[in-house]
Amino acid sequence: MSLAREQKINYTVTQGGNIPGDTSRGIPHAYLFDWTGKCVGEGHPSELKVKLTELMSKAPPWIAGGKEFKSAAVNKIAAGLKNPAGFGKALVKLEKLKGESGDTGGEATYLAERIANYGQGILSDAEANESEDAFAAMMGYVEAARNFKGHQIAKKAKARMKALKKDKAFQKELKAGKLLKRMEAVAGTLKSVNGGINPMHPANRKPVAQLMGLRKKLKKKYGDTKAAAKAEALFASFGF
Repeated sequence: MSLAREQKINYTVTQGGNIPGDTSRGIPHAYLFDWTGKCVGEGHPSELKVKLTELMSKAPPWIAGGKEFKSAAVNKIAAGLKNPAGFGKALVKLEKLKGESGDTGGEATYLAERIANYGQGILSDAEANESEDAFAAMMGYVEAARNFKGHQIAKKAKARMKALKKDKAFQKELKAGKLLKRMEAVAGTLKSVNGGINPMHPANRKPVAQLMGLRKKLKKKYGDTKAAAKAEALFASFGF
C-alpha cells in the first residue's frame, strides 16, 4: 500500500492472483480490451501504446456504455461526448429527438437516460457528501454545473452552491477540507522505506515538515471539524 501511495496509483492492486489461460512469463505484462470487453492485445505496456491510441480514436464515448448508434443524428451527438463538458447541451438535443421514429427515437432515449442518470448521480453523491465531506460535495456540484451547462442539472447544482455559500458550518468544513486535500497530496509524496512509511527517514524530512505545518494550521483554525479528525487519522496511519 505504501508503494502504491508513493506512485499515486488510484486503481485496485492485487498480489498472487492469476488469469485462466495466461501463459505470460515476464513482467510487466498488460492486456488490452476494447469497448466490447474483447481482449485485443497483450504484451509489454510499451508495445500496446499504438494499439491503445487506435482503439481510443474509434471507441464510442464511455457514457454510451459501449453502444454504437445507427441513427446519424444520435451518432453525431455521441461523437462529441468524449469531453464531458458538452453533456448538458447534448442532453438538451437528445431530449428533442426522443419522439422521433425508428432508430433515432430509441437511441436518443437510451443515450439521454444514461447522461441524465450520470448527472443525477453526481448531484446525489454531492448531496450525500455535504454532511461528511464538504470538499467532495462542492467538487461534485462544480462538476455538475460545468459539464451540464444549459441543462436543468446544472441549474440545480448552481442553486445548491448558492445556498451553501450562506451555510457557515459548511463553509468552515469546506475550508478545512481544502487543507486536508493539500495534506493528502503531500502525504502521497512520502517515500516508502523497507516496505513502510518511516516519517523519521531523511528522505521524508521535507514532506513531513510540510505536513506538520499544515496540521498545525488545520488544528488552529478548524480543529473542531470533521476534516481535522480525518487529518489526525491520516497521521495515525503513518505512525506520527
